Order: sequence, then C-alpha cells, then structure tokens
Amino acid sequence: MVIWKYELQHRDRQKVSMPVASELLSVADQRGTLCLWAMVDPTNTNKVERDIEIIGTGNPIPDGRRSFIGTVVIGPLVWHVFERFE
Repeated sequence: MVIWKYELQHRDRQKVSMPVASELLSVADQRGTLCLWAMVDPTNTNKVERDIEIIGTGNPIPDGRRSFIGTVVIGPLVWHVFERFE
C-alpha cells in the first residue's frame, strides 16, 4: 500500500479514477491546489471512478448520500469535500 495524491478541480462534482478498494484519507490545500490523498494498492490494475463533491460554506446541500472527507480553506473560500454515493 502507498499514499497517492489526486489534484481536484474547483467544481461541484467530479470523478476521480483510482484502484478499487482505495481508502480516502484527507483533503488539503497544497500551494493553492485542492488535493485529495488516498491509500491505494498500486499493483491493483482494477480502477473505479469515485464521485467527489465539493460544497462551499453557505451553499445548499443537494439531496443524496455522501461521506465527509474533510474541510479545506483556500484564501477566503471554505470547501467541504465529500464522496457521493448514488
């Protein structure tokens, strides 16, 4: 197992491809970039698209199931990052 970093876009939802059974660990600002870290098995060639949702403070939260990953402050903006489940 290793920890990999995934750079996220500043948009409401996005898919992030990673090995199956990866564990999402945290999110943070790294030099102005919103990043997600996950523990992955790099030998696992089976990939899955994880549905990542970013909700700014004060914005409405859409209906749906989600799991909280973390909160990130970048300048004046505060982002709350979730994995969304359909």
